Amino acid sequence: MAWRTANKPPSPPASILSKVLPLLVVFVILAVLSFIGFQVYSIINNIAGTTNKKLEKKHVVVTRDGMKVGVEEVGNEKEVDKARGVFVRAFNLSTKGQQKESKKRWVYAGSKS
Repeated sequence: MAWRTANKPPSPPASILSKVLPLLVVFVILAVLSFIGFQVYSIINNIAGTTNKKLEKKHVVVTRDGMKVGVEEVGNEKEVDKARGVFVRAFNLSTKGQQKESKKRWVYAGSKS
């Protein structure tokens, strides 16, 4: 029978290195992926921390319940000064045509006109 191939000798037993090498490759890949994951985690935490600090400077606090916006208090005196200044400017602008001959205007120290 010419078509028959000759019996091959049995292959030598596998060495320990060839058995352990795939396991070492898996551990190396896991180590690289865990390092990358840790770096991404630490970068995200740094970004979250700096964002929180910047928001706190603008009186915005993020909690588990949601965001709370702090309102800056305006004193009563400042509020009255602004209202009076608006009134004086409005009066001066409304009577501008009528007072051309007298040239008298109300003057308020806080107004820019």
